[in-house]
Amino acid sequence: MTTKTKKSKIETAEELLQTVAASGEDLTFEQRVECCNALGCSDSELDKELRRFGRIVQQRKVAGTRQDRDKQDEEVRRLFKALNDRRPELEKQIAKLQSELAKLEQDHRLAAKRAEEMEAAVDNLRTLAPKWRVAEFNQRKRAATRKYREKALQAATELDRIEACQNLTVDDGQKCIDFIGTIENTTGKKFIERRGFGHRSTVNRAAWQAYIDQQVARIPKLEEIHGENLDAYNEAIDAAEVECLDVYVD
Repeated sequence: MTTKTKKSKIETAEELLQTVAASGEDLTFEQRVECCNALGCSDSELDKELRRFGRIVQQRKVAGTRQDRDKQDEEVRRLFKALNDRRPELEKQIAKLQSELAKLEQDHRLAAKRAEEMEAAVDNLRTLAPKWRVAEFNQRKRAATRKYREKALQAATELDRIEACQNLTVDDGQKCIDFIGTIENTTGKKFIERRGFGHRSTVNRAAWQAYIDQQVARIPKLEEIHGENLDAYNEAIDAAEVECLDVYVD
């Protein structure tokens, strides 16, 4: 019949500290007194012991059991063998792929350079077109500008103004008052409540917000106007270049 060895007070205290460190809980007052008496330490020294056991718990989790470490060593050996077996084949494949990539990059650079040279040559040939054809092109360009580009630029300007209004931090500072004042001047609307001499002007926030909401609702239409007119302008210029300037361009 085996006899159970009775644990010493020190062993019992250390087991308690390890359990508490693992759980993340705190020692009760009675447990602190018991541990200090068993270990013969002060309250501050007990805190150091708790931190030491906290590090022990963390490192034991990482270390695992002997069986865990043996299993991990076996996995390292297995992967080392697999790495050595596959390395030559994989390195050969990588070298081949890198060579193919380098060839594609070089071909792309050469093709892009050739395309740029061709476009530059077209531009040069257009400058050599007869003067009467250049004059005709300029006339068509001015007409396209009036018909399409000015509308596109106007829409872009309005979109920029709406964005600036949306991003404005509304307060009663002079910078804000000046900005909203320019909007008043261009729209004929009133957003600023001007006081008498010596009194500070203020922004009518309700009126300003109503204006912002109204302008934001216009964004989709303005974007449509900008895109359609810009596309039409570019198409008109492309057609004019082909019909007026491409005299010597095949």
